[in-house]
Amino acid sequence: MPAEAVTGAKAAWTERRRRASELAEQCPHAAPQLALYAALLDVQESVFHEALDARPAAAALPDWVAERVLSRVVDASVVHGPPCSSPRAITSDRPQSISSPSSRRPTRATDRDPCSGRPSRRPG
Repeated sequence: MPAEAVTGAKAAWTERRRRASELAEQCPHAAPQLALYAALLDVQESVFHEALDARPAAAALPDWVAERVLSRVVDASVVHGPPCSSPRAITSDRPQSISSPSSRRPTRATDRDPCSGRPSRRPG
Protein backbone atom coordinates (compact mmCIF):
# COMPACT_ATOMS: atom_id res chain seq x y z
CA MET A 1 0.00 0.00 0.00
CA PRO A 2 1.39 3.42 -0.86
CA ALA A 3 2.63 5.54 2.02
CA GLU A 4 0.05 8.25 1.33
CA ALA A 5 -2.76 5.71 1.77
CA VAL A 6 -1.35 4.65 5.17
CA THR A 7 -1.02 8.32 6.13
CA GLY A 8 -4.63 8.91 5.04
CA ALA A 9 -5.80 5.98 7.15
CA LYS A 10 -3.88 7.34 10.16
CA ALA A 11 -5.55 10.72 9.66
CA ALA A 12 -8.96 9.05 9.53
CA TRP A 13 -8.41 7.27 12.86
CA THR A 14 -7.08 10.45 14.43
CA GLU A 15 -10.17 12.35 13.24
CA ARG A 16 -12.52 9.64 14.52
CA ARG A 17 -10.85 9.70 17.95
CA ARG A 18 -11.05 13.49 18.05
CA ARG A 19 -14.73 13.42 17.10
CA ALA A 20 -15.53 10.75 19.69
CA SER A 21 -13.83 12.84 22.37
CA GLU A 22 -15.70 15.95 21.26
CA LEU A 23 -19.03 14.13 21.31
CA ALA A 24 -18.31 12.65 24.75
CA GLU A 25 -17.85 16.18 26.09
CA GLN A 26 -21.01 17.46 24.39
CA CYS A 27 -23.13 14.41 25.24
CA PRO A 28 -21.95 12.94 28.55
CA HIS A 29 -24.77 10.37 28.44
CA ALA A 30 -23.08 8.85 25.36
CA ALA A 31 -19.57 8.82 26.83
CA PRO A 32 -19.56 5.07 27.67
CA GLN A 33 -20.53 4.10 24.12
CA LEU A 34 -17.99 6.52 22.70
CA ALA A 35 -15.28 5.06 24.95
CA LEU A 36 -16.05 1.63 23.49
CA TYR A 37 -15.94 3.09 19.99
CA ALA A 38 -12.53 4.65 20.70
CA ALA A 39 -11.20 1.37 22.11
CA LEU A 40 -12.40 -0.46 19.01
CA LEU A 41 -10.66 2.15 16.84
CA ASP A 42 -7.39 1.18 18.57
CA VAL A 43 -8.02 -2.46 17.68
CA GLN A 44 -9.01 -1.58 14.13
CA GLU A 45 -5.92 0.52 13.53
CA SER A 46 -3.49 -2.06 14.86
CA VAL A 47 -5.17 -4.83 12.86
CA PHE A 48 -5.00 -2.70 9.71
CA HIS A 49 -1.22 -2.43 10.05
CA GLU A 50 -0.85 -6.11 10.93
CA ALA A 51 -2.89 -7.08 7.88
CA LEU A 52 -0.67 -4.91 5.68
CA ASP A 53 2.38 -6.76 6.99
CA ALA A 54 0.86 -10.26 6.94
CA ARG A 55 -1.11 -9.91 3.70
CA PRO A 56 -3.44 -12.82 4.46
CA ALA A 57 -4.98 -14.42 1.39
CA ALA A 58 -8.71 -13.86 0.93
CA ALA A 59 -9.46 -17.53 1.62
CA ALA A 60 -7.43 -17.39 4.86
CA LEU A 61 -8.89 -14.10 6.07
CA PRO A 62 -11.69 -15.51 8.27
CA ASP A 63 -9.21 -17.73 10.16
CA TRP A 64 -6.69 -14.89 10.36
CA VAL A 65 -9.31 -12.60 11.90
CA ALA A 66 -10.55 -15.29 14.29
CA GLU A 67 -7.03 -16.02 15.50
CA ARG A 68 -5.68 -12.48 15.74
CA VAL A 69 -8.58 -10.04 16.03
CA LEU A 70 -11.66 -11.51 17.66
CA SER A 71 -10.18 -11.82 21.16
CA ARG A 72 -9.05 -8.17 21.05
CA VAL A 73 -12.53 -7.01 20.05
CA VAL A 74 -14.03 -9.04 22.90
CA ASP A 75 -11.44 -7.71 25.38
CA ALA A 76 -12.09 -4.09 24.34
CA SER A 77 -15.84 -4.69 24.57
CA VAL A 78 -15.63 -6.17 28.06
CA VAL A 79 -13.32 -3.42 29.36
CA HIS A 80 -14.93 -0.43 27.65
CA GLY A 81 -18.42 -1.65 26.79
CA PRO A 82 -21.67 -1.38 28.67
CA PRO A 83 -22.02 -3.34 31.90
CA CYS A 84 -24.01 -6.08 30.19
CA SER A 85 -20.89 -7.07 28.22
CA SER A 86 -18.83 -7.75 31.34
CA PRO A 87 -18.31 -11.37 32.40
CA ARG A 88 -20.16 -10.78 35.68
CA ALA A 89 -23.26 -9.53 33.86
CA ILE A 90 -23.09 -12.32 31.32
CA THR A 91 -23.03 -15.02 34.00
CA SER A 92 -25.27 -13.46 36.69
CA ASP A 93 -28.98 -14.06 37.12
CA ARG A 94 -29.03 -17.24 35.09
CA PRO A 95 -31.67 -19.85 35.93
CA GLN A 96 -30.39 -22.46 38.37
CA SER A 97 -31.72 -25.19 36.16
CA ILE A 98 -32.23 -25.13 32.43
CA SER A 99 -35.05 -27.63 32.86
CA SER A 100 -37.06 -25.42 35.23
CA PRO A 101 -40.57 -24.68 33.93
CA SER A 102 -39.98 -20.93 33.82
CA SER A 103 -36.93 -21.36 31.63
CA ARG A 104 -38.96 -23.42 29.11
CA ARG A 105 -41.70 -20.80 28.76
CA PRO A 106 -41.55 -19.38 25.23
CA THR A 107 -40.85 -15.68 25.08
CA ARG A 108 -41.41 -13.07 22.43
CA ALA A 109 -38.45 -10.98 21.26
CA THR A 110 -39.94 -8.03 23.16
CA ASP A 111 -39.85 -10.11 26.37
CA ARG A 112 -36.06 -10.27 26.27
CA ASP A 113 -33.55 -8.02 27.95
CA PRO A 114 -31.99 -5.96 25.13
CA CYS A 115 -28.49 -6.27 26.58
CA SER A 116 -28.27 -9.92 27.53
CA GLY A 117 -30.92 -11.44 25.29
CA ARG A 118 -32.21 -13.36 28.30
CA PRO A 119 -35.92 -13.43 29.14
CA SER A 120 -36.99 -10.25 30.87
CA ARG A 121 -38.13 -10.35 34.48
CA ARG A 122 -41.00 -8.02 33.71
CA PRO A 123 -44.37 -9.37 34.76
CA GLY A 124 -46.25 -10.37 31.72
